[in-house]
Amino acid sequence: MWTPEIEATIDQWQRTGMFPFPGLQIFPAPNPHTLSVENLRLIHHVASISHELRVVDAEGFTLWTRQIPT
Repeated sequence: MWTPEIEATIDQWQRTGMFPFPGLQIFPAPNPHTLSVENLRLIHHVASISHELRVVDAEGFTLWTRQIPT
């Protein structure tokens, strides 16, 4: 289900501690050293959707995206 690119991004996030979506301006960013791989995948999935919606200026189109910090 997870592409090799996503797995590589999550692995890099675990190694460096740098959140893969800095444009979302989530502070403090989730600490990958305290989370399971499953939780990192979930956070990555939700953050990637939020990022994609922001790129096309559509983050306000759904109710749940209003609940994600920006």
